[in-house]
Amino acid sequence: AGMAAALPLSYYFLSSNVTRFSALPMRDMEVPRRQYEKPFELIHTQDEKRIPSTVFLSDGTWNVLYFGFTHCAEVCPNSIRYIDEVFARLRQSEAETGSRTQSFPEVRCAFVSLDPCRDTSKKMEDFLDTFTSTENRSLFDGYIGSMEDIRRVAHAWKVYFAAPEKEEIIDNSEYQIDHSCFIFLVSPTGHLIDFFTKDMPLEMSAEKIQLHVDGLYE
Repeated sequence: AGMAAALPLSYYFLSSNVTRFSALPMRDMEVPRRQYEKPFELIHTQDEKRIPSTVFLSDGTWNVLYFGFTHCAEVCPNSIRYIDEVFARLRQSEAETGSRTQSFPEVRCAFVSLDPCRDTSKKMEDFLDTFTSTENRSLFDGYIGSMEDIRRVAHAWKVYFAAPEKEEIIDNSEYQIDHSCFIFLVSPTGHLIDFFTKDMPLEMSAEKIQLHVDGLYE
């Protein structure tokens, strides 16, 4: 399950608790580098490497960041497919124009699990294997962590999610997690630059990413 809204990208505002919207153009927002109030540590699911909050998404690479879980019935698989298709559009655009910009393949996807009770490294890797294309699979990175670490990173990015109670987990192994479904564009230094959702036209999202990476977005 999930929650999202197909509104223009320039009308995004991060409140102190949940994601909201405000008529404030993105270019007029002060978007600081990610400063995490509380440190956390995530595990990169491909190589089991531990990634501290001090370097998460600030290693010089453009990223799109998405929070979800592998048991998600529909929204998460469709969102990962959508990101994969956006990457394909970027690849196609580069091939057609002969562009040598940094837009591709240096844009990656960071998929952070909101379900530490069920999502293992193997499940995350299998999920990404299933819902991404062969051409783009290497651009997708999975991350898992403890419930405390996941709460901290989700809170830092103002991502809403309703974690089930322990009793619910025990009684229902197929529980779903309600969560916000925004896909964030993150600069190489960890700045929040823009956002989109799977309900937006592929061309729009691909063009936005291209313009931001090329430094041409106004």
